[in-house]
Amino acid sequence: MKRAFQDILPDTEHRFDHFHLIKAQKETVRYLKNQKESALTDLIRLDEQMERAKAKSKGRTLSTKRAQASKNAAKTETLYRHVSTLSSWLQHDILQLPGHNPTDREMLFDFILEELSSVASESHRIKALVTSLTHQKSHLLSVSHVLNREFQQVASRYALTTQTVWDICSMTRYDIQSSCYHSQTDALASKLGERFEAIEDEVLKIMTETPRCSSMVENFNSRLRPYLDPRKQITAKSLNLIRFYLNHQVFLRSQHAYMQGKTPAEVLTGKTHPNWLEMLGFKRFKRTA
Repeated sequence: MKRAFQDILPDTEHRFDHFHLIKAQKETVRYLKNQKESALTDLIRLDEQMERAKAKSKGRTLSTKRAQASKNAAKTETLYRHVSTLSSWLQHDILQLPGHNPTDREMLFDFILEELSSVASESHRIKALVTSLTHQKSHLLSVSHVLNREFQQVASRYALTTQTVWDICSMTRYDIQSSCYHSQTDALASKLGERFEAIEDEVLKIMTETPRCSSMVENFNSRLRPYLDPRKQITAKSLNLIRFYLNHQVFLRSQHAYMQGKTPAEVLTGKTHPNWLEMLGFKRFKRTA
């Protein structure tokens, strides 16, 4: 995919998504959770066996196994909590658009990478995650530098420090009803006065207009792939028909309210259009009442 981007769009900045990294991270945490629960199940089973053995005055025969199982349960519990906490910080404090400035993100990223590396020998899953983080660091954090350039322009227009704009960006992580949001909003509003709302609107607009393109490409690819056969050559006529259909077919689902119940063409143009079959000159079948 990277090579395709470079060949087709050589002068376009490539912003990499964090979807696959977060997916791998969650799978690692889920694996460690299962390991922890399995160890706890083994400990409970040994406790039950030991109680039955004690009734026959043979409790000591399982003492060594029980001690090892207890140690393993504690170890897997500690490892799971440690990696789970680090993964949560990585996802919510570093990789999300609302957050810290690039310098702080890099420092936090390095800390998390160091902590994960210290326990990488405990699981092949953690080791693989550490390898991915090491190789993808610059790509994962590049979007924060994109935001930083935009925020520098906002800061220049309003005669502010770039960090103040980042503080507003970080504030948007919180739910608008939460006490954290209101406490930070009040502090920034008192500092910036009437300019606060205008600056906040600009920050929100910048984040909305800063997509991570690989997820967009993969989303489109998932819609296009069912109509392509790698064993057959597609004609220009067929490709144009597929393009027309995908542009004028209603989205099956979307998290964004402005896209729900609309086609890509309607979203882009802001104008409604007839059903794609009617646009091709066909008459749609309508069930009689």
